[in-house]
Amino acid sequence: MNYQLFYSLRSPFARRIRLALLRLGVPFEPMVIDVFKPTEELFKANPLALVPILRFQDGRTLPDSATILEYLHESHGQKIWPAQLDERFEMRRLSTLSEGIMTMTVNLFLEGLRQHPDPESLAEYQDAILRTLVALEDSMKNVSGHFGQGTQMTQPGWDLMVAIEYLQLRASHLGNLDRFPALKGFYRLNFDLDVLRQTHPPA
Repeated sequence: MNYQLFYSLRSPFARRIRLALLRLGVPFEPMVIDVFKPTEELFKANPLALVPILRFQDGRTLPDSATILEYLHESHGQKIWPAQLDERFEMRRLSTLSEGIMTMTVNLFLEGLRQHPDPESLAEYQDAILRTLVALEDSMKNVSGHFGQGTQMTQPGWDLMVAIEYLQLRASHLGNLDRFPALKGFYRLNFDLDVLRQTHPPA
């Protein structure tokens, strides 16, 4: 194995990397951890105790899904982002929006675990998620080609699928896509792909 990948089964950020490695055909040793019960090994790999973390054979570690995606793009055939600058610009923008939904959904979930959740914080996270879904719905209608489809899905497409399924897992009331017909259609076309089924987070 060239790499070890630290991840939790429900982390959407780690799922981005699991999907990328599977699509690229890059073998890795899974290091499944519980982020709510961090170990010394996890702290050593990343003192922030956040996943994903890619560990190399020589012991070096690389945290953060965006950073890992950049490394995989540069080291495995430049297959993640397009070569043309303007197209790459737009695809990175769209991926960042989906990644933002992942972040806000994590924040929403963690706030809800508190003994006394803050209503203002909950509302803030939900509003951010809904605003971003509206923006992605508009993008899907106007530049759907940037998302791709099926085995030709682009990184923004994969990130959108991960964001939607994590939202359905952690905040199902927001994951109902009836208000977003373009996103709903995209999801229905792609949810049954093998790599998505392989990496689907447990309930």
